[in-house]
Amino acid sequence: METNRTQQLRANDVTALEEIIQEFSGYVYTIIRNFSRGCLSEADMEELTADVFVRLWNN
Repeated sequence: METNRTQQLRANDVTALEEIIQEFSGYVYTIIRNFSRGCLSEADMEELTADVFVRLWNN
């Protein structure tokens, strides 16, 4: 992640979060799908993907 985006997130810039979600959600989803090896439903994988970005925002 770029330093600028990190600074924007620390300043509670929602636009920065939206850009990060758009850029990285497919990547995060793929990691979760590969890690779960078919044990999770699509809804579960989508929820976990969303949880990653919620944690990013909260931290």
